Amino acid sequence: MMKILITGVGGASGAGLAKVLGTNHYLVGVDANSHAPGKVLVDEFHVVPYASDKGYLRKLKALATGCDALFCTVDEELPIVAKNARKLSCKVLTPDFRAVENCLDKAKCIQILEKVGVNVPKTISVDKIKYEEIKKALGTPFVLKPRRGRGSRNINIIKNKDDYTHCKKSGVDFIAQEYLRGEEYTVDVLLDKKAKAIAIVPRKRVLTDSGVSIVGETVKNETITKLAKRAAEALKLKYVVNVQMKNGKKRTPKITEINPRPAGTLPLTVRAGVNMPELALKIARGKPISQKELKYESGIVMYRHWEEAFRRK
Repeated sequence: MMKILITGVGGASGAGLAKVLGTNHYLVGVDANSHAPGKVLVDEFHVVPYASDKGYLRKLKALATGCDALFCTVDEELPIVAKNARKLSCKVLTPDFRAVENCLDKAKCIQILEKVGVNVPKTISVDKIKYEEIKKALGTPFVLKPRRGRGSRNINIIKNKDDYTHCKKSGVDFIAQEYLRGEEYTVDVLLDKKAKAIAIVPRKRVLTDSGVSIVGETVKNETITKLAKRAAEALKLKYVVNVQMKNGKKRTPKITEINPRPAGTLPLTVRAGVNMPELALKIARGKPISQKELKYESGIVMYRHWEEAFRRK
């Protein structure tokens, strides 16, 4: 049994990790929200400052003392944790700082992938460009999304100039992206310390709510698997990450973004046969991984539902 620190247990990703790891390890969960629902899934819960607070790193360092490993699940925290990994007294299971930054900057991520020939949707910056130029380049509708952001926050489908003008008033630093009408996939990817992908599990997003998959199904698709592998390795990612992609014309998948952290629906991949969090711990410790541990079953469907937990105050 290991003592594992998980950040962001109030979110889907942190809660998912806690569900997967809780049966075998002692979990320390942290979140900026004192009422984070994931607190009921861990053995020990602590409130930490927001990542933007100067006291965040100091508090995290203190909590990491005595822990064996750390999983970071919050986008705003990832650059801080990755940059200061050597200052934390446990193994930090995040990609390197540069890789994290290249993923979180969605425009830069697309540029890097495009340069190495990975299939991505047409994407343009909207800083100094008029609506008519975007419409000419992408057609309508098109997607307007924050250059840095997470989940479905501030992601808009732009159908006309009024939609565009309204969104631009928010002051968010947006990028515009080709709208893809096909099926959407999240691909869990496990990479070793040399940024080599060793396990890839695609999941079809059957039904989503607020950007989170609530019904998903594992699938086997060689095209999707190869695309996710090329992308994750091109960005030099490590440990557990997830690749988002969607089918365009002729059912051709294109990568829309990459999250340098575990996905919220990772329990589905674990249920299908590949326990990526446990395997990431093995990678961090230099332990061998068998081929049996990398095989998964397709056609496993996950239904996410509400569940209550009760505690005395």
